[in-house]
Amino acid sequence: MLAAHSRGCKASKLQPLIRIVYFHSSIATLKYSYHNSNTRRRTPIPEQASVDDSVKVLPKDEAVQLASGVLGMVEDYLKRVKMSESQIIPELSAHVKVNLRDDLDQIYKLFTANDVESMEKGLRKISHVAKSRIVTVEGQRRLRGDQFQAKYKAAYYRGGTSRAIIFNSTDLPRRGVFRGRDIRKELFQQAIGSPDPHGRQLNGMGAGVSSLSKICIVAGPSSTKTEEYTYTFVGMGIEGDEVDYTGNCGNMAAAIGPYVFNERIKKETLADAECDKDQPWSVLIRNTNTGVLIRSTFEVKNGQALVDDTTSIDGVSGLGTRVLLDFIKPGGSKTGRLLPTGNAVDTIDGIQVSCVDSANPCIFVRASDLDIDPTILPAQFLQDTEKLLKLEKLRTAGTILMGLCKPGETPPRVIPKIAIVSPPVDQTVLSGEVNPGDSLDVVIRFISDGQPHRAIPLTGALCAATAAKIPGSVVNRCTRQTPVKADVITIGHPSGRIEVNATMNEDGEVECASVVRTARRIMDGFVYVTLPKLEASKGGISYEEDESEESEEGAENEGLEENEVEGEEESSTVLATDSQQGTRASNPADEIFGTLNKGSSI
Repeated sequence: MLAAHSRGCKASKLQPLIRIVYFHSSIATLKYSYHNSNTRRRTPIPEQASVDDSVKVLPKDEAVQLASGVLGMVEDYLKRVKMSESQIIPELSAHVKVNLRDDLDQIYKLFTANDVESMEKGLRKISHVAKSRIVTVEGQRRLRGDQFQAKYKAAYYRGGTSRAIIFNSTDLPRRGVFRGRDIRKELFQQAIGSPDPHGRQLNGMGAGVSSLSKICIVAGPSSTKTEEYTYTFVGMGIEGDEVDYTGNCGNMAAAIGPYVFNERIKKETLADAECDKDQPWSVLIRNTNTGVLIRSTFEVKNGQALVDDTTSIDGVSGLGTRVLLDFIKPGGSKTGRLLPTGNAVDTIDGIQVSCVDSANPCIFVRASDLDIDPTILPAQFLQDTEKLLKLEKLRTAGTILMGLCKPGETPPRVIPKIAIVSPPVDQTVLSGEVNPGDSLDVVIRFISDGQPHRAIPLTGALCAATAAKIPGSVVNRCTRQTPVKADVITIGHPSGRIEVNATMNEDGEVECASVVRTARRIMDGFVYVTLPKLEASKGGISYEEDESEESEEGAENEGLEENEVEGEEESSTVLATDSQQGTRASNPADEIFGTLNKGSSI
C-alpha cells in the first residue's frame, strides 16, 4: 500500500533526510536535505539550529515534496529490510507514539485530494506529526535528565483592565505528561510566577492580583470554511497552584483581535494587500471556555492595530486600540440557560440572589442585604474578611443551584462570579474622582477569585447589563429605569464607569451584548522557563493524543492523563531511556530513526 504512495509524486527523485529540531523547546520544525538528481549535491543540515533560524512555514510545493519524500523514505526502508507493514509499524511505534502508517495514509490522501482545504489539512497534519510524535532534541535532554532554560514565543498585552501573556497554540508544547508532570501547567506557572506564598508573583510576569494573573491561548481557523479564531482563557492562582480553564475573561478578549492581526495568525486568512489598508477590521473569536462567539472590531493603520488616544476607559491611563466587542447570543454560556435555576430571584440563607448566565455565570446580591457600603473600595473590602467569607458561602451555594458543581465539591475558582449591587449613588473611585449618582444607572462591586476587583470583570458587566433587563431580578430592581444614556446601561465600579448594551428579543433571549474596550501590545518575544529535571533511570516522555488536531484548544480544560501503568514495562507510549536502550533488543527501526543517544534523525 505504501508503495503506491510515491507514484506520480513530484518528489520521486528526492531521498530526504529529516531532522527534528526543537526551537525554543517548543516549536518543532522539519529540516531536510536531499540529493539533487543531477549534481548529487547534498544540502547540509546544521547539527543544531540557532535561534536566529526563525521557524517559517514551508511553501506548499515544498511541503508536498516533503510529505512525498517521507512516504518514499518509509517505502524504501520497507524494501531494504524486507519487512511487511504489519512487522515494521510495531517497531516504529517504539519510537513514535501513534501509528505512523495511519498518519502517512492520511497525509497522502489529503495531498492528493486536489483542493485547497485538504492541502491545508495536510500541512497541519505534517506539523502535528513533527511536533508531537517524533523524539525531539528537547526530549533527548529530558531523557538524559538535563535541566535547562527553554524559551517559548509569547506576547504581553493589556486588554481592558486586565493583562495577560498570550501564546499562539502552535508555539506551545503539546499537552504532554512527563512522568506524571503537566508540562504546560508548569510552563504557565513559571511564566506568571505562581504559586507564590508571598502573593506577589515576583518570579514571573504576574502582579499579585487576579486581573493580572492570566494566560490566553489563541489558535487560527481550523479550516477554510470558517473564519473563527479560538481563544482559551486560563486563570492562574496566585498563592496557590490553580490553573483554571472554566471561565472566560472578557477584558482580555479585547486584546485577542489586535493580537491575531499584529501576529498574522493563520496568515493565509490575512492577505497582505488587505492588511496594509487603513480601515476597520473585524475578527470572529470563539471562546473555548464558554463557547460564546465574539466579534472584535478595531481600526488598523500601517499594517498594525491602531494605537491612539481617541478612546479611554476608566481604570486605564495612556494609549490603546479602541475595540468594539459584540458578544453574540451570550446567554447560557456555561449552563445552557440564561436563568440556570429557572428563577429571576432565589433565596439562599435568607438572602435574595439572582443567578444569571450571560457571557459568564454570575450571582448578584443587594449590598444593603449584607450591610455593605455599596461604594466600598477594594482595599477596605479586602479587610472585611467576615463579609468576604459570607459572599463566598453564598457563591458556593449559588454554584450548586446553577448546576456548576455538586454538594461537597469545591466550586470553580473563576466562575460563577459574585457581586454586590446598589441603586445609583455618588461614588469616589480609586483615582480620587467622584462620580455623581446621576451619571450612573447602577453601582456594582465584583469579587474575582476571592479578591475585590479593582474595576469590573467585563463578562460580569455584560451579565449585569443582561440581568438589568430581566424583570424582578436583583439587578433590575436596583437599576435606574430611565437610563442616563440611551441604549446603554452605565455601571459604576471602583475605577469609574462602563457603558454596556444588551439587546433582548421578544422571547427574552439575549441577542447581543456590546461594549467598547481598549487594548495595547506591551511586548512580544520569549518567556523563559526551567524545564523539569528527572533522573535518567526514571526518565521517559510521552505526548497526549488530541481528539482532533484541528481543534486543540477546545479540550484544554479536560486535563491530562498519565500514559503509564505502574509496574509495567515501557510501552510504545513512553520512549526508552538511555539506560533502557542498552538492554533493549535490536530495533531495525533505529536504522532510520537513529538511537536515542544520538538524537532524532531520519
